[in-house]
Amino acid sequence: AYGLKARQRFDLFKSTQPLEHRPLIVFVHGGAWMHGDKKDYHFIGEAFAREGYDVVVMNYHLAPKHIFPKSVDDLHLLLNYLHQANDKFNISTENIVLMGHSAGAFNVMSALYYPGTISVECLSSIRAIIGLAGPYHFDYKDDPLCADAFDQSVPYQQVMPFYFVEPCPVKHYLLVAEKDDIVGHFNSHDLGQML
Repeated sequence: AYGLKARQRFDLFKSTQPLEHRPLIVFVHGGAWMHGDKKDYHFIGEAFAREGYDVVVMNYHLAPKHIFPKSVDDLHLLLNYLHQANDKFNISTENIVLMGHSAGAFNVMSALYYPGTISVECLSSIRAIIGLAGPYHFDYKDDPLCADAFDQSVPYQQVMPFYFVEPCPVKHYLLVAEKDDIVGHFNSHDLGQML
């Protein structure tokens, strides 16, 4: 648990490498902010742990009961918890990689750029961010897949991470799925241009 609520849970996959050589990947699942579960992504933790990474796969609050920015707040809480629990879990938060798929890619990008209310103690330890098919700037107004994940009275320009990008030393890796018919490639291409 990284919080008191039922969805504030994570799974930890440990590498056998010595601690000083183990970066930490924090993976955030997709699901249009409405569904998804960490248990479906154990293969991510297992694969990267074999390659020498410690991996955290998290759950977060879901819409429609919890709308933006609750899922990003959960990621901030998790990062702070991991930073404070280094010794307990024998992990290091000195070299963090944030990785997310679809809605999870939006969450990790927002964790870095959106001006949230929770300060992240280890923000300067984020070395890289990997977005897999992320929706970084789209109009969610009446969107059939995810309208219920956002406050419809707030313009998307005040929410999407694309509009909050600022210079930082974090390496960005933006990947798209060639045949993705849900998240337009323009999201990654335009964010790449902005970066």
